[in-house]
Amino acid sequence: MHKYTLVVVSMTILLYSSACGPTITTVDELMASDDSSPTAQTVSTLMPATPTPNPTEALEQGQRALEEQDYVRAVTLLRNAYDADSTNNDIATLLAEAYAGLGSTLIQQSQGKLASTQEAFDTLTEGLEVAPEGSPVKGQLETDQQAALALLEVVTTLAELTEAQSERHDMTNQRELADEVIRKIEQGAELRTDFFRAANLPATLIEEAAALQEAYAGQFSAEERRHFWETALALRALIETT
Repeated sequence: MHKYTLVVVSMTILLYSSACGPTITTVDELMASDDSSPTAQTVSTLMPATPTPNPTEALEQGQRALEEQDYVRAVTLLRNAYDADSTNNDIATLLAEAYAGLGSTLIQQSQGKLASTQEAFDTLTEGLEVAPEGSPVKGQLETDQQAALALLEVVTTLAELTEAQSERHDMTNQRELADEVIRKIEQGAELRTDFFRAANLPATLIEEAAALQEAYAGQFSAEERRHFWETALALRALIETT
């Protein structure tokens, strides 16, 4: 009799717990819930998506950013407007102007670093691709891109020269590389003088190149020695007067 009573009581407690106790949901069950569940709705509310301005708003905001010389923001916004209407020459012109401003700014901040100079060149190239034919900004971008390319070649050649100098051989080739640096800087400066200021050039590498040109001078004939000295002077002039 006692045994029967205990079973009944146990079953009663179990039924009561199932009806009134808390429901335990596993992690797998939560992960499997659909987007309409309270949990999914809560996450969606807490993490709203960043709204993308429509093309008209992007154009207006992009124009303001361009006027404020916030070129990074201007390129982003005007690119949005351009992608929506790539046949609109007014939008294309504004976008090209933003690219021109950004490319020039990147050059001024490059400090002669290869990656930064490459980024500036790529930016100007992108601007050239969208600039309307015959527009003033297209002509500007063509000039700026050529100047940036010359600067990129200067930085690249200086890196080659530094590597050659570290190996301390083939000094004639090193002199030719130094001459090429000077020639490229002179060519680029004719296009955009401000791109070739000392602040935009790897001055340390140029000074090292000049010092080694002087050191090499004593190892050659009188005529060749003069050329090494002249190259050293020309290299130093680049970072003293630009």
